[in-house]
Amino acid sequence: MTNLINNRIYLGLLKSNWRPKNKKFLIGFKNNFCIFDLNQTLINMRNSFKLINIFHKLKKNILFVGFPRLEKKKICSMLKINQHYYLPHNSWVNGLLSSNQIILNKFNPKRVNSQKDLLLDKFGGILKLSKTPDLIVIYNNSFEPEALKESLNLNIPVISFVNTQDPAEKIEYKIPGGFYANESGRMYYNLLMSSFTNSYYVNRSFLKPSKKNENKNTQKHVNKNKR
Repeated sequence: MTNLINNRIYLGLLKSNWRPKNKKFLIGFKNNFCIFDLNQTLINMRNSFKLINIFHKLKKNILFVGFPRLEKKKICSMLKINQHYYLPHNSWVNGLLSSNQIILNKFNPKRVNSQKDLLLDKFGGILKLSKTPDLIVIYNNSFEPEALKESLNLNIPVISFVNTQDPAEKIEYKIPGGFYANESGRMYYNLLMSSFTNSYYVNRSFLKPSKKNENKNTQKHVNKNKR
């Protein structure tokens, strides 16, 4: 809880910009700002990063869409090392998952030398993605509506951070909180690194254990991907 408070995860946007359907994630308002219920944030965060940890250990394909701006290079490097895939914000191409090979061939940097650096920056993280991901993690779904829509249409489990203005109704693993400040970006990087290297930190030390019935979705997707 102290980590979330220090990183200002409790602070949402102004009430004038919120989605009323997200009221269930709040404990109230202060100075016209939305204030998140951090107990919900802890429980949902634990379930989400536990799923990332399990899928990683099962060697499943995880696609990460969008990053905290200041942590982009470090996160991309970490995902490469751990053999997962990534796209920066505003790089999604409609039909990416349903027509993957066509899109990757179209934007292959080797065929477009004049734009090689630009294309590598945008699509270098998915050049080796040859099949539909088993899990998609979206950092800011307000910036990635098509990524969210296509993932849901293909029944791919989605983890997404949800601020007070973000659509959250159809997201299976939503993490409510103000995750877009610079401080929260460093915390996101540390949590991802721990998910890939040390499950004990994710499951016990940092995050509050969740109730038994709140792990049903996690177990469902774990069982499905063990087959």
